[in-house]
Amino acid sequence: MNLYTFHQLGESLPDLQGEGHTAYAGVQAIRERIDGGEIHRLGQDHYAISTHGGTGLCQLVLKAMASV
Repeated sequence: MNLYTFHQLGESLPDLQGEGHTAYAGVQAIRERIDGGEIHRLGQDHYAISTHGGTGLCQLVLKAMASV
């Protein structure tokens, strides 16, 4: 298993980490931590997780940075 670091695209947002065999699996781990949502692949190493948290659409846009 690898630990993937994802940069959140936006203004001064913290990096997130997820563990998995692939970057997509890392995004799935992040999705589980935020209690669900839909994963969208936006391009190579770019993903979005969209969810309705009761207040409308919330979307995290992530870029895979590195694996350890």
